[in-house]
Amino acid sequence: MQCSEIRELLSEYIDDVLEEKEKSAIAEHIRTCGTCFQEMTDLQQTVNLLHSLGEVAPPGEFRKQLRVKLEKLPPSVIKSSGTWLNSAARWFSGSKKYAAAAVIIISLGVSIGVYKLSQGELQLKAGNLTANQAMRSKDTGQSPEAPKAEDGPRISATDSKASVDTTKVFGLGEKNVSPGTESAAAGSDKAQTAPEGLLPAKTPQAEEPPYLRNSMVQDSGVKIIKRGYLTLEVNNYNEFATKLMDLIVRCGGWIENSSENSGQPSSANFTIRVPVGSFSELSGRIESLGKVTGRQYSDQDVTAEFKETESRLANLEQQEQALVNSINKARSLDEVLVLENEITGVRAQMDALRGRLNYLGDASASSLLRLEVKG
Repeated sequence: MQCSEIRELLSEYIDDVLEEKEKSAIAEHIRTCGTCFQEMTDLQQTVNLLHSLGEVAPPGEFRKQLRVKLEKLPPSVIKSSGTWLNSAARWFSGSKKYAAAAVIIISLGVSIGVYKLSQGELQLKAGNLTANQAMRSKDTGQSPEAPKAEDGPRISATDSKASVDTTKVFGLGEKNVSPGTESAAAGSDKAQTAPEGLLPAKTPQAEEPPYLRNSMVQDSGVKIIKRGYLTLEVNNYNEFATKLMDLIVRCGGWIENSSENSGQPSSANFTIRVPVGSFSELSGRIESLGKVTGRQYSDQDVTAEFKETESRLANLEQQEQALVNSINKARSLDEVLVLENEITGVRAQMDALRGRLNYLGDASASSLLRLEVKG
């Protein structure tokens, strides 16, 4: 198969909907083609990002307003839309559908933000109108007249049904619900369903890949760095390499580095990165592909160090702000120079702490497995 054909089938390969013959051919091609392997890795990371995002429900009036605008379009525009719709359908096929989904999510988020901003401005105008009426009534001795409500429901900028819960959208946490209001909140969630036709209904699917089932494994704040070293003997190296590639893709991982010796016997070394929630499953399945001649696994809990580093960084940020404020009150050039030197030192420490936090976060999010194979 040519590279162009492989790239068209990458999305189906990741979704695991191809036949075994096609999967084997793609895995064998990716193992030898660095360009296609890189494109598959990029596509896999896009898939992981999309799966980490939640559904975004549009405002309650969105569907109604959209219908009104569509009804106002002249028939000539609607008739000519078939051409670009067909082009869009072709563009959405293949590996581009994930990129298109990302664009749609971002566009919907921007639309909701603009909608909420316009509603906030209307609410502010209504508040000003009420204040003006109150001032006039104070002068005339009459009670202020409440503004007349327009026909149909209004959505204010603070309406909980029109707001978007960012913790739900981006998977940053869960809502805190007190025991007394748990049942009420559950009923409210059931009532706030998306309008029919805007969001697809979820239907039972096949078992999710491990990198989706365990994507939130460290949401509790626990930071564990997992590492492993594995040596394996296999009877058929080419067959093993194809199965290995399929396992790595299904677990949401990627090969960071590899080297192969095509002599007799064949040998290879792989450095594999995989989401921490899929590390145990991936290593266990790799062990089942051959005879294990050596293994070494380690778990390093860096939660305490991560929290301590965060605390030190917060203290330095406060110290930096205090020094910046002191510069504004300095009475001489010498005082300014001394304070600037202190700020430079503090910022250097802050940069070092941020680098450490980034390392601990990345290392605990993706585990490292070094694999040595002989066949």
